[in-house]
Amino acid sequence: MTDFLFATPKTIDGVASIIDLFGVYDMYNDSASGEEADRRAFTADMQALQSDMDVAMKIINF
Repeated sequence: MTDFLFATPKTIDGVASIIDLFGVYDMYNDSASGEEADRRAFTADMQALQSDMDVAMKIINF
């Protein structure tokens, strides 16, 4: 699981967002290219699927 594309604001970011009238201060994690973003998303999806499969296998005692 990943929280890569979620913003991780700090207190100063909260204060700045109140003052930001034109919405230019929003800072999110991003990737250098679309391909890199796709690779990261695919990797995160595969890790989540692997984790779910591990849990399922433990439940059925496989």
